[in-house]
Formats: sequence, C-alpha cells, structure tokens
Amino acid sequence: MRTLQATAVFPELTVLENVLAGGYVRRTDSGVGRTVLATPRARSEAAHARAEARGILVEVGLGGDEARLAPELGALERRLLMLATAIATRPAVLLVDELAAGAAVADLDRIVAGVERLREAGTAVLLVEHDFALLRRLVERVVVLDAGRTIAVGTPEQVAADAAVRAAYLGPRA
Repeated sequence: MRTLQATAVFPELTVLENVLAGGYVRRTDSGVGRTVLATPRARSEAAHARAEARGILVEVGLGGDEARLAPELGALERRLLMLATAIATRPAVLLVDELAAGAAVADLDRIVAGVERLREAGTAVLLVEHDFALLRRLVERVVVLDAGRTIAVGTPEQVAADAAVRAAYLGPRA
C-alpha cells in the first residue's frame, strides 16, 4: 500500500466511508450475495469494520470528523484521512510519500502518532520525506538519494553529519 504526496480521497464519501473503503479490501464475509441478503456474518463483519474504522479515526485525530465529507477537511486532515485509510488495509509495508508536506510544526505530533500506530501494528513504513526533523523523530535508518544515486545510509544523526548530504540538502547547520 502507498499514500501519495497529493491527497487522494473519495470526495463524495464521508471521512468514515473513506476509511471503510480502505478496509474493504480485506473483508471476507461481505460478498455481493451476502451483502444483498444481509446475512448475519456480513452484518457482523460490517459492524466490526465500522467500529475499527472509528477507532482508527480517533487514533489519527479525526474522530470528531467521521460524518464530514472528505473535501471539507483541511490539507493536514486529508493527509491524516489518507493515512487512516491506509491503516484500515492492514498493510505489511506502507510507502508514504511526503506526509508532512505543508504541515505546520504543531501538526507534526499528529503525523508522528499515525505513523507510530502503523509501526506498533507491525507494519513496515517507508517514508519519502524531506522534513528532516520529522525523520529524526520517526526513523531508525535513512537512505539519502541525490539524482537517483545513494549518497548516504545510516541513522539520522550519521546522515545529518555526512558531508555529501549536507552539501546536497541540509546546508552547513543541520
């Protein structure tokens, strides 16, 4: 699973419905026949999916927004909605592209909490990110590319001290 730098949500769906759409990919008892007939198993799974989606929204800080339409959300909230939708898929590996792009410093805690929730659930998270302060809070290992070529690999502290990285991205005072 991956999230995109540009926010991509289902604009005609509510926040809750967006997360339910993400979780739908792993449902097992909700085939067309079972859903149309509203079998007990399908109803039970649907109720469980709604409860789980609500829990995910609370964890990423969108618990009070579940009935809002996705386009009504601000940029940060749309990114958090994308993260919540990805969490609902229960991915083994998640590639997250520029999750913090445009986020205020005060909003980074919400982003960090969402990514940490994924890691705690056993998901490997690969971040494509230019916000080095965020990377320092979240990652154990950094791989830095310059024009598609690896120029440094190591802990955030090692990479920040690397002369090639400093010259390419961080400047002399990182």
